[in-house]
Amino acid sequence: MKKCFIIVGFLGTALLSTSLAQEAKDAPPSPSAYVQLPVLSAYNWRGQVTDDRLVIQPYMSVTRFGFTASAWGNFSLDDKYTGKHGFSEVDLTLSYLIPVSFAEISFGVIDYLPTVTNANWSLHEMFIIAKYPNNWITPRVEAYRSFDDYVGYYILGGLSHQFELGKKLALTADFYSGFGSSKWNVYSFGVDGNRMNDAAVSLALKYQLTDTLYLTPSIKYAWLWDSVIKAGAKEILPATSSDSEMLIGGLALEYSF
Repeated sequence: MKKCFIIVGFLGTALLSTSLAQEAKDAPPSPSAYVQLPVLSAYNWRGQVTDDRLVIQPYMSVTRFGFTASAWGNFSLDDKYTGKHGFSEVDLTLSYLIPVSFAEISFGVIDYLPTVTNANWSLHEMFIIAKYPNNWITPRVEAYRSFDDYVGYYILGGLSHQFELGKKLALTADFYSGFGSSKWNVYSFGVDGNRMNDAAVSLALKYQLTDTLYLTPSIKYAWLWDSVIKAGAKEILPATSSDSEMLIGGLALEYSF
């Protein structure tokens, strides 16, 4: 049943994307649908290294009337941690962008769905994200809270800036740091107490191949702040190496229409 739900989610998003593309022929062009296909050297999420081998993480989204429906997946190219070559996780998200002029504020829900047969976790979160785009540095704050599982929260703060290097080339620099409540840390790392979790700095070089197609190589350096969190990660996360610091490379194709 869960696999059927995952397949329906992906197909529904894809079909809606196709429908919007067809309607766009009779309407002014707008980036109402987006598809990304990145290949990454590891899967690191909120400081949790769940796969340190090559992965593909396809993403697709459709936006209409301020609502965005999206599907994301982690496809393992190695069977070391999942026991198979295939999707180890699929996330389905529904969000709404509040129509205000002074910032970008959105809220929504995420359903994280493991696809591995023996997975012993599930996660359902609600979230709110606020950004203040400007010509200097764009700050953002993201807050996530489970409503069904660990009933804790994770808060992320970040800064980013995009450098225009040419008509078709842009470089984005980003930094973020995350903080987890006690219940989140118990759920994720097996340790108690409110603690700083993870952080990362990254660079992404976006090159425009056509009007709607982009190629983006990227590199990210990620780490864990807290020594107790580091010890917990080594204990319960099978893909976490002896060094909690990690350099992740990626290459992505992006298509919007």
